[in-house]
Amino acid sequence: MNIVIIITVLLVSVDALFIGMYLKLQNNFKHHYLLLLAFIKLICCMIAYLLASVIMKYINFDINFLVGIIFLILALETFFAGENKQKTINISSIILFGIIISLDGVLVTMVLTIDFGQIILIPLFVTISHLLFLITGSLAASYIETSYKLQNTISASCLLTIAILNFIGIL
Repeated sequence: MNIVIIITVLLVSVDALFIGMYLKLQNNFKHHYLLLLAFIKLICCMIAYLLASVIMKYINFDINFLVGIIFLILALETFFAGENKQKTINISSIILFGIIISLDGVLVTMVLTIDFGQIILIPLFVTISHLLFLITGSLAASYIETSYKLQNTISASCLLTIAILNFIGIL
C-alpha cells in the first residue's frame, strides 16, 4: 500500500483517540459500542468506495468545517452540562455519532479511491485505523478516575480539540 495512503488514513483517524476518551467518560458506556462505531465506519467507507466517482462531483463544501461545527456544539453542550447531567450513551446515540464521525473517513476513502484506483484495502484500513485509535482513547480514559466535573471538562476538551483541528484543516 502506498505511503501516502497510510499517512492520510492515520492522520484522519487521530480524532478517534479523543472520541474514544470522550465516550469512555460518559455514563453507561459499553465497550461493544466501539465495535458498532467501527462497523458503521466500515459501511460508510464501503459505500464511499463504491460510489466515489459519482459522489465527488456533487460535494462542493469543506467537510472539515461541518464536522468542526458539530464537535464544537457537542463540546459546548458537554462543558456547560449541569452537575447531574452526564450523558447516557445508548445504541441510537452511538449510531448517530458513528455517522457523524464517519464523514471524514468517507471523504478520505473517496479521494484515495479516485487518486489511487480501486484498492479494496482503503476502506478496510480506514476502519481498522479508526478502531485502534478509538480503543486507545478508551483505554487512556480508563485511567482517569476523577470527579464528574473534571471528567466533564476533559470530555468537552476532547471534543473542542477535534473541532479546532477540523477548523484549521489538520483533521
